[in-house]
Amino acid sequence: MYLIALVLFWVTKLIGPVTFFRSIFITNIFPYIPLMTLWFISVILVLYGLTPLYLYRYNLTKTLVLSLFLCSLLFTIALTKDAVDLRLPLYLPAFVYGIIIARHFWARRLFTHPITALCGAGLWYLTFTLYKQIEFTGLWKLLINDVAILLSMPVLWAIASLLVPLFQSNAVLQRLLKAISYSSFAAYLIHRLTFSFGQTLYEPPSPTLSLAYWLGIVLPVTLLISYGFQAVYDAILNYWTRRSPRTS
Repeated sequence: MYLIALVLFWVTKLIGPVTFFRSIFITNIFPYIPLMTLWFISVILVLYGLTPLYLYRYNLTKTLVLSLFLCSLLFTIALTKDAVDLRLPLYLPAFVYGIIIARHFWARRLFTHPITALCGAGLWYLTFTLYKQIEFTGLWKLLINDVAILLSMPVLWAIASLLVPLFQSNAVLQRLLKAISYSSFAAYLIHRLTFSFGQTLYEPPSPTLSLAYWLGIVLPVTLLISYGFQAVYDAILNYWTRRSPRTS
């Protein structure tokens, strides 16, 4: 699906041939060549590529040391050579946070507790205030951003936990959430295309009409197309899976 999205981006001239081929092999991150909209998928693919390093003979100490080493290396390359996408070391700690939460019951209880969320929200606000008052540059600016991302994780978990009873008690909301979740990956891949097309069709003359047009028409159409994209992809994948020879 990522490859299909890249082809569509190339055909519609949102990216050029160099970016297209670099993005196929995820080399647009090393050295860094900006990939419009789809950069996050590139980052995720690299992080998944690093996952075996974490899971092989997993232990917490190795995970923390490896993360510190990788972040230090990536930040150094980014600051001295401008040869790596800065968003990779920025999101790596959040990715590792998820691995630790999944592997340790005590970490799951600690980092998802409401008290931890309140402390995280307070520290996040303090960090945000310092960020606004002090002009951090270079490595300090990147470290502050990393800290802010990590502090937001327990807060987001707590908010999601508060919403769970609402969805559990409402079948309509459950179906809506499932449909949006199912189409979300495809929507991320193609929303730049649908929004660009929507912009060529109509330019709203006022903020109110703009809000109604983008949220009331273009976004639902994007989700419907994305749902169909994912469904067709799954159907083709299931078809070829059934046709493939089975081994005993």
